[in-house]
Amino acid sequence: MKPALLRIAWREFAGSLMRFRIYLACLGVGAFAIAAAGSTTQSFREGVTDQARILLGGDVSFTLARRTANAEEAAYIAGLGEVSPTAMMRTMAQSTAIRKQVDMRAVDSAFPLLGEMVVEGADPQADALAQRDGRWGAVVSQSFLDELDVEIGDPIALGTMNAYVAAKLVSEPDRLGQSGVFQPTALVSMEAVQSAGLLDPGQLFRSTYLVRLSEDLPLDELEDAAREVMGEDGPRMRRPEDAVDGLQRLLDLLNSFLSVVGVAALVAGGLGISQATSAFLESRIGSIAALKSFGASGADIRTIYLIQLMGLAVLGAAIGVTLGATTPVILELVAGESFRCRRRPPSILRRS
Repeated sequence: MKPALLRIAWREFAGSLMRFRIYLACLGVGAFAIAAAGSTTQSFREGVTDQARILLGGDVSFTLARRTANAEEAAYIAGLGEVSPTAMMRTMAQSTAIRKQVDMRAVDSAFPLLGEMVVEGADPQADALAQRDGRWGAVVSQSFLDELDVEIGDPIALGTMNAYVAAKLVSEPDRLGQSGVFQPTALVSMEAVQSAGLLDPGQLFRSTYLVRLSEDLPLDELEDAAREVMGEDGPRMRRPEDAVDGLQRLLDLLNSFLSVVGVAALVAGGLGISQATSAFLESRIGSIAALKSFGASGADIRTIYLIQLMGLAVLGAAIGVTLGATTPVILELVAGESFRCRRRPPSILRRS
């Protein structure tokens, strides 16, 4: 390529850059949409991965359907580290005038092993779940309060169990890692459901043993050892990545959808680019004629304007990609704490 062509193209480019606002905007918007979709999804994916242990509720968990662990299984699980048994079931909640199906979760005093559970109206958690005047305490979600029209302190029935609303559940660290939880939620103590016979044979519930390992064990080896000790019909072991599989698939679908939207925006922007290019070339007919009069060939003129258009394409795409790549940072600055995806799991147990 002749150096003179580059100098002419640069002079033309610098002098007519502002005429290409639409050209740059069309390219930038499309590139921004695609880059923003990828960077935001990746930021969420990294955040979810960092939070996987908290979303699971421990380093590993062992789950059983319609029964609790037998003596041999319980002894093996207890030997792995700190254990917090939980049980999930659906039951009918009854207030004074309203009856509704709810998700009820039973936990022990060690819960949560990781992360933080926040409640309003009671402190500490153990007091909220204790029995008072023949009724067990229940920590309930806001949707429970709304749909059953109750307030803190009101008596309720949870299946066959007499209870009262002890506090409001603000956040549960492993809520997103639980599968099939959509109803209003009530949290009660393991002692309460045991005394009510809700964990007896024949009852419908899912028991989970959350474990914070005392040793850093390879999870593949641990799973093989657990299967060997407890058998194929024993508790199913879940890893942290199992708790976020559904979220990861959702993020992948979201990324695909937003990428398609970005490609559509880029294709639609092609119409604006075509019109802007035609208008620019028509405005440069005088310059093209001058170049012809000085002996420039048709190939030289095409090269000059192709260099300019390619330079504009690179500039527009670079602007869009740069803005798209910084979208998670911008959103975090604007939304603050509510959009902080990349957090590391806390190194110590916190409860409130």
